[in-house]
Amino acid sequence: MRYIGDFMVDDEDFERLNKFDWQSQPNGNTFYAFFYKRFKGGRFTRVYMHWLVLMQRIPRGMVIDHKDGNGRNNRKENLRIVTKLENSGNRHEKGTVHSRIPTEEENEAERIEYLKKKDIAAIEKTARQMRECGAPEEVVTAFIAEEKESRGIKDKQR
Repeated sequence: MRYIGDFMVDDEDFERLNKFDWQSQPNGNTFYAFFYKRFKGGRFTRVYMHWLVLMQRIPRGMVIDHKDGNGRNNRKENLRIVTKLENSGNRHEKGTVHSRIPTEEENEAERIEYLKKKDIAAIEKTARQMRECGAPEEVVTAFIAEEKESRGIKDKQR
């Protein structure tokens, strides 16, 4: 492992990546390395270090995730391609990973439970908006019941 500024990279990527004028951008609790690439006609785009480390096409709807939550760690073993939902489900606080969506190796039941919680939050948000717009409570209650039923969500018995 070697460093380019504050950013960790694998030895085999160092020479290739060290040629660029890297800048750093804060994002949440971490930083990402990037440089600006200029195209003919004067248009610019940002090129992120983790894109160049993986050197592969990222399918539409997918993104690169730093497994440990540290955007400065651009070693191949720390990068994975995930859906945007999976990436947004990762919360990294003070260097500790709090992954709310299990990876492939983790329990599928946990993943389903997490997605149900997301559905419930979306239903509750819509219900709140309906109330704010003056919808009668019986209409809101019926909406909640129908949405939960259509999504296979059962109320917990008390």
